Amino acid sequence: MINIRQYKIEFRTYPLWLKVLLPLSGTVLITSLITQMILFPDNPIFLRNGGYVGKYGATHTREEYEMFTWINRTILLSGLTFFGAFFSTMFYASSSSEKDLGRDTK
Repeated sequence: MINIRQYKIEFRTYPLWLKVLLPLSGTVLITSLITQMILFPDNPIFLRNGGYVGKYGATHTREEYEMFTWINRTILLSGLTFFGAFFSTMFYASSSSEKDLGRDTK
């Protein structure tokens, strides 16, 4: 029988930047997605015939279009940051478990 508890890596073993970055980027990502769904239910917004039009034909101003692109960039950057931090935790967990097993990672 395998004892899974011996492979458990506690959150306090991660570096400080990772402890801060993962929850912060996740919060920004979720907040940006919810904001975009509320403010722009007809996304994406396109430039057509000299004006900005949503998916269902609703017209938008230039300021709304700029806000829409700003929110999209925020979603992209926070998503990349969140998943990068998430995979970094997997890297730290795997390197820590190899050290716990007596294997040298060098």
